[in-house]
Amino acid sequence: MIRKRLKQRGFWGYISFLIKKQGYNTADGTFGWLGEGTFIFTKTPASTWKWWAQTFTYPNGKNVSVFRFISQLIWIFLIGVLLFGWKYHDLISDGLRLSLIGGFLFLLIFEGGRSRYLIQFLPSIMILVLILWQSSREIITKILLATGLKKMEVSQNA
Repeated sequence: MIRKRLKQRGFWGYISFLIKKQGYNTADGTFGWLGEGTFIFTKTPASTWKWWAQTFTYPNGKNVSVFRFISQLIWIFLIGVLLFGWKYHDLISDGLRLSLIGGFLFLLIFEGGRSRYLIQFLPSIMILVLILWQSSREIITKILLATGLKKMEVSQNA
């Protein structure tokens, strides 16, 4: 399949295809929730907390768009922590980064094209986010101070 695509698109066309495919792999914070299939059968439940939760996650729920929006915000936040934590290095974080790179390469070569395949790498992403959180926060603070969007805090003792 790779040879076929290389012949059809050429080298740079294939690179462009892989970049677009990686975008599809990581674009959706809901991981393709309700993107296909009809595995949820809806019925009108009694008015309970369960019913309230179903309004966010069921295909015909009145709050499903809110669920999608919140999921996307959380996903952008998590990816931001990963991006801004690039300076932090230790054995565990570098190993988790390598596992993500390997996972992305696997999706690019064999599967992919949909965010739902990324679910199998969520444990690595979540652990890495927790490890990189402090480093990301420091870098974001430095950026905000450099741009003037955040004022430097003056110590009371000085």
